[in-house]
Amino acid sequence: MSLQSTVVEVPVAVSPVGAAVTPEHLLQHQDTVFNIGADILAAEALLSKGEATREVADSALFGVVKGMSYVDYSFIRGFFKSGQVDKGASEQAAQKSFERAIKRIGSAFEFTPPKSEAKDAVRKSGPK
Repeated sequence: MSLQSTVVEVPVAVSPVGAAVTPEHLLQHQDTVFNIGADILAAEALLSKGEATREVADSALFGVVKGMSYVDYSFIRGFFKSGQVDKGASEQAAQKSFERAIKRIGSAFEFTPPKSEAKDAVRKSGPK
């Protein structure tokens, strides 16, 4: 079974009476604007779905990071970034995405990310 494109006639957006009183120079834009309206409606529906999905993901991320130590939080940030890099994002884009997510959950849930403390530092040089 193959999929083929089909041209479908779209009903006229302006009634015959409306067409009689609509200036001719505007009627030439009717089909274009009709399609733009339909495209914008579809785009707004996708945006709405995307925002709802992001809100659920933000809530889930908050559930993971709340109350964590800085060291654990750093590992979670790495997991988050790796997931995005795996899907094609650059390292920098993944970092920015994580920062935006943390900012959103900070606002939504009054979350403050843990701060690094001296005890969290990992020494690169061994004992002398």
